[in-house]
Amino acid sequence: MTGSARILIVADGPSAALAERLKELGHAVCGVAPPGRAADEAAAQAPDLALIDLAGDAGPAGAEAAERIGGRPDAALVCLVGADDAAAGGLLRRGRLRAPFGFAVEPAGPQQLRLSIDSVLFEAARRRREDAESRRRVADLERRLTVTQTVFDAIDQAVFAADTRHRPLMVNAAARRVGVRLGLRLTDGSPSAADVARAYESYDVLQVDGRTPLDAGDRPLARALRGEPTDEVELKLRRRSEAGGGTRRISVRGRPLRNAGGDLIGGVILISDVTRASQTASRLRRVLAGLKARRRLTRMVLDTMQEAVVAVDPQGRRLLLNRAARSLARMTPAPGAPLDERLKEYGISFPDGVTPYPMDRMPIRRAMNGETFEGVELFFRNERVPDGRYLSASGGPMRSRSGALLGGVAVLRDVTEIRRHQVELKRTAAELHDRAELIGKVFDSMSDGVVVADGEGRFTLVNKSAVRQFGFRPLDVPADQWTDRSRTFRPDRVTRFDDADLPLARALRGESCDDVEMFVRHPGAPDGIFVGVDGRPLRNEAGEVTGGLVVFRDLSHRRAAREAFASGRLEAIEAVLHNVGNALNSVTVGVGTLYDALQRNELAGRMSALAEAAAPHRDDPIPWLRDDPQGRKAVPFFLALAADLTAQNARWLATVRRVRERVRHIVDVIRTERALAAGPLQPKVIDLRRQIADAVGALQELLAQRGVRVEVDCGRAPEQIRMHESRFHQMLVNLVRNAMEAIDERAAAGGFDAGETPRVRIAAYLDPDHLVVEVSDNGIGIDPRRLRSIFAAGYTTKPSGMGLGLHSAANFVNGVGGRIRPSSDGPGRGATLRAAFRRSATLLDPPDPAAEEA
Repeated sequence: MTGSARILIVADGPSAALAERLKELGHAVCGVAPPGRAADEAAAQAPDLALIDLAGDAGPAGAEAAERIGGRPDAALVCLVGADDAAAGGLLRRGRLRAPFGFAVEPAGPQQLRLSIDSVLFEAARRRREDAESRRRVADLERRLTVTQTVFDAIDQAVFAADTRHRPLMVNAAARRVGVRLGLRLTDGSPSAADVARAYESYDVLQVDGRTPLDAGDRPLARALRGEPTDEVELKLRRRSEAGGGTRRISVRGRPLRNAGGDLIGGVILISDVTRASQTASRLRRVLAGLKARRRLTRMVLDTMQEAVVAVDPQGRRLLLNRAARSLARMTPAPGAPLDERLKEYGISFPDGVTPYPMDRMPIRRAMNGETFEGVELFFRNERVPDGRYLSASGGPMRSRSGALLGGVAVLRDVTEIRRHQVELKRTAAELHDRAELIGKVFDSMSDGVVVADGEGRFTLVNKSAVRQFGFRPLDVPADQWTDRSRTFRPDRVTRFDDADLPLARALRGESCDDVEMFVRHPGAPDGIFVGVDGRPLRNEAGEVTGGLVVFRDLSHRRAAREAFASGRLEAIEAVLHNVGNALNSVTVGVGTLYDALQRNELAGRMSALAEAAAPHRDDPIPWLRDDPQGRKAVPFFLALAADLTAQNARWLATVRRVRERVRHIVDVIRTERALAAGPLQPKVIDLRRQIADAVGALQELLAQRGVRVEVDCGRAPEQIRMHESRFHQMLVNLVRNAMEAIDERAAAGGFDAGETPRVRIAAYLDPDHLVVEVSDNGIGIDPRRLRSIFAAGYTTKPSGMGLGLHSAANFVNGVGGRIRPSSDGPGRGATLRAAFRRSATLLDPPDPAAEEA
């Protein structure tokens, strides 16, 4: 299919149906004309194709119109003929159609008509391309003729060509200058032969001795016109009007001119003024010395290049092999060996390192065949280079000034390290992509809603839970319209939340907030839901606010749980939610860390800067990398960038690993609580120190933010114990978190004394009957009157707390036959929570009384 075309319909009668058929085929009808006016209409409309109806009575007139239109080479036509119509035969016999043409038998089906039109349009397009190519070639020939004449005029020797009648055919600038000195006016096409003869009569043509006249028939031009060549005949010319002087010494060489059939058509002579021979010889000697110096300099430059340079003649004989080429493969094949055998010794293959490279497509072969190429990738491996090297080859043919092929040259660049870095960058990019997908899956699998916005309030990240809680996709709605789409109230369900008080708005102002309770009602939740919101500003390295992060938790179940705590019906459910919430806070902090790192990723800017610097030199990078001051910095910059990417990759991987561990912990908690609902859990062997380290790691970001120093002492405890792993881990997390929150309360109440550091100490040891794990802090402490109630369900000293952490820990310790006790010297003096487990139930081997006494 050639596309839509403008078609002129030539018909002596109705043409609406034909026009409709053409439109159905996707063409446009630019006009309809009877045969008598068809040629004028074609000239006026300039259609892409003329569709001429020759069927029936309109045949003769249509045939005449077809000949008039088709006589122009820039036209195209399709003739509609009847099954027995003789009009087509008449057109073909007369042979007056120069334009592309075709026939379609009426009634022509859509397929036949389409094929006829498309084939004619295709032929017309082909002819236009050929015409354009012919014009281009003519212009190229004219340009080359101009260049040739310029070069011809630049020749120092005088060139004079004449036909067999002594009429000048061609003279160059040097010949015209010589003619002036000899008293002749030589121009192309003049003077006449008689004028030349009279001019010569004013000179004596002497042999080199300066005395013996040279016969007219022995003169080089006369001999050339007889078909005889003359080589370097030295003569003397003496003007007769200058007695005893006016003699010039010249050297003449003559050649006959013949046409393609070998017939003599004239002669040409080349005249050199030998009086200047010594000057010319001196100049040639200087040029030769300069060429030798340039050759030495070129050789030095080639030997200092890092790229390997190989040059051969048309027979494959080596002309040049620089130092880099000799050392690249660590071998020097015998110069007399055939080129193919020398190439085989290198073990060249495609970049896959397996598929042998075709001998006829080798870069040096392509250059020898006159082909120019760039950036051809190769790989070679042989016994001297067992690990192999990757190469990038560029090159092309070497030609003389006349265009004759002198051989080929190939420039080979070792790109092994570049490919290695490219592979490393691709691997790093793939890992970053996988981690981004992992983080996205973590976000979307979280029960808490997560929303991230930039400094302008535009949302950049929203997970599925946030969409579910608000009944719409926040990315599609500006922040100032949230309260219109999803009505937001204070916890009393009546008072509307001001936009300025929303946690995200506060985060964008640089404020942090925790456990802000809101009541949200939307069409998807007509009864409304309670949510708790944490907000954090996102800052760059300079401390400037660059965005905000908010986390939404569905509190509807918590409020219902508070109402049901008295009867204890939802205690197990709240324990699960509390444990999961602990882990989710760690996930949130880790995600915030990743977001900050991604947002201020300066390595991406450095990579963009490198790409911008290299972009103008993409077509010729080697001189830029070698000669340009900025280019020479590119490779060190690239290597440093790769090292920084590797370090950054390690940091991000560690953060993602922590987030992944917290998500796995969430799964373990849920699995554990399900198992509890189904029946008692079975203890297993666990590493005590690892469990303590994992519990601290779950809160590491929060502890680091508060500057809390954590001390662990397990020197008097066994390395492995038998315990319910997930419940024991969650107990440790709850105890450490309680200690951290006690430190927060003391900091809020007045802070620490000068030189005092917030501290949490975890110790594990054996007493005669128990394995003891205790967690101490220097936080707010415990009122002695409250020591017996801190483990009760719902007891908390925090306005937004649920009182489930210590209650869940106590339930676990008591459930496995142990006991947990608090101790404190009073408010402001810290506290210790001590959990004791029976030795017989937790130790792998039964206690040895004799060993203990010893």
